[in-house]
Amino acid sequence: MPKISAVIITFNEELFIDKCLASLDGIADEIVVVDSFSTDTTEAICKKYNVRFIKHEFEGYRDQKNFAMKLATFKNILSLDADEALSDRLRESIIGIKDKWEYDGYLFNRRSNYCGNWINHSEWYPDRQLRLFYADHGKWGKLNRPWQMGKTQSARKVFNVKRCNNWQTEGRLAALAFFINPGSYQ
Repeated sequence: MPKISAVIITFNEELFIDKCLASLDGIADEIVVVDSFSTDTTEAICKKYNVRFIKHEFEGYRDQKNFAMKLATFKNILSLDADEALSDRLRESIIGIKDKWEYDGYLFNRRSNYCGNWINHSEWYPDRQLRLFYADHGKWGKLNRPWQMGKTQSARKVFNVKRCNNWQTEGRLAALAFFINPGSYQ
């Protein structure tokens, strides 16, 4: 059975990291947290779990994710953001994958929570993200989303993941306000 290293990058994630780490119990054989010198209780929360906690100056999202991957002991990587947590259904799927790893990578349907409400429509869901993959077949690319895969013949499977997120980008908020009430945004 292949082993999985979960990698997470953090900075002041005390509100989310506990739920993220708890969702990895029984799934990840190793958890690597790369922290950008948080000033809250992120480190103390992480120490409650069996994680490798490394402080590293933030060099950008892509570079931080790639740095965390290099620290992983195992080549099968589960890369989550600190404000993401695995659903029970996804946990079951990953356990099945561990029994029979067939693909270079697996896409998850990320679901966002905005102001306490799950978004189940528009471009926000399903927001497919590559989160489980074989590390030697790619790396995080120019933007934080695209994963640059090497040559591969494999297809990718799709499963579900829950995401708790506080969107703070003005454009995203404006787009959502317009979607809910088209006359509300100028």
